[in-house]
Amino acid sequence: FAGRNSSRRKRGPEANQARDPTITVCECGAVLHGTTPNDMEWHLRSRRHATNMRLVGLRGSLVIRVTENFAEYRHCIEHCVAAEDTVIEMGCGRGVTTDLLARRCSRAVGVDASAKVIEMARSRFPHVTFATGAAEDISAIRALGDFSVLFLDINGSRELATLVPLLERYESALGPHGLRLIVVKSTRLK
Repeated sequence: FAGRNSSRRKRGPEANQARDPTITVCECGAVLHGTTPNDMEWHLRSRRHATNMRLVGLRGSLVIRVTENFAEYRHCIEHCVAAEDTVIEMGCGRGVTTDLLARRCSRAVGVDASAKVIEMARSRFPHVTFATGAAEDISAIRALGDFSVLFLDINGSRELATLVPLLERYESALGPHGLRLIVVKSTRLK
């Protein structure tokens, strides 16, 4: 690293493309290395491309941040959540992340499908609001109020066939009511 000026270095897919002309960045956001016309045709018909394009379609005014692990997931609290935000965490588990959110924003609610886990969270963090519910139950989420940020941790390895439609449902049901950001922990989506 000695002698390099990191502030002038480009980052992201564009930086890779500038260094290596064999890299192509698809409209879906996929970075493709050494792509021939046949490879690009195959990619455009792939499940990966279709899934990425569905997610791009979700991103009208809604931002989706995908994280891979707890460190990245919790790092988003500091950088993405403002004091005036109202936040819901789906899949809150024992409430540690929801407590961190509650310290940062105006209102935080943690939701988990397990009543036993919610009781643990309530006893551990009595100052935070917790509720029992399924991530798929949009009407129950709506009953909890309007939220500007949604944190989603429903088993980071959940299949994309389940996760992407759920994100679409959140966008259509909660987006018109002020949802501006979804932070999702998913190794597969990342």
